[in-house]
Amino acid sequence: MTKLIIKHLIVGDSSETLIESAGRRIEKLIGSEKFLFAKSNPDVLFFLSGGTERIAMKHVFLGTFLFTN
Repeated sequence: MTKLIIKHLIVGDSSETLIESAGRRIEKLIGSEKFLFAKSNPDVLFFLSGGTERIAMKHVFLGTFLFTN
């Protein structure tokens, strides 16, 4: 079975606790056997932020991702 590749996008110095919590949240939604976290070539972007995803979405284009600093 092909797993979804998920990249979590984190604002600032987010704690490991927050990252682990996000993993548990995704596990509840789709099951741990169906995804893995990776830093490149994601199928899914998972935002852990206080609203900065609105800015990030301006850089997402159909079929590709464009990341800027």
